[in-house]
Amino acid sequence: IFEEVESNKNIAYNKLQLPGIEAHAWLVVHMEKVENGYNLEILDSNISDHTEVYKYREGETSLRGIAGDDELEFSPYLDQTREMKKINRVISKECDPVT
Repeated sequence: IFEEVESNKNIAYNKLQLPGIEAHAWLVVHMEKVENGYNLEILDSNISDHTEVYKYREGETSLRGIAGDDELEFSPYLDQTREMKKINRVISKECDPVT
């Protein structure tokens, strides 16, 4: 995910896997490498007025979040990477970069 967001300069579409079901997705718009893991800045359609930061620390097998009154553990995984390739092709074709 870090490579997709920070090295490739893309927005990463992540599906969030809860045990046994595929439940939700979010967009990772920025990541920061910290001493013992990563901070993920995400845009979630359920919280559309601002971004949220989730912290992943080395050795963790899941992330934790709040949904209503429940605390959930989930695993995000990268998906839809071809979509950003299509988006970037359209931008390159339709936008005249300033030279």
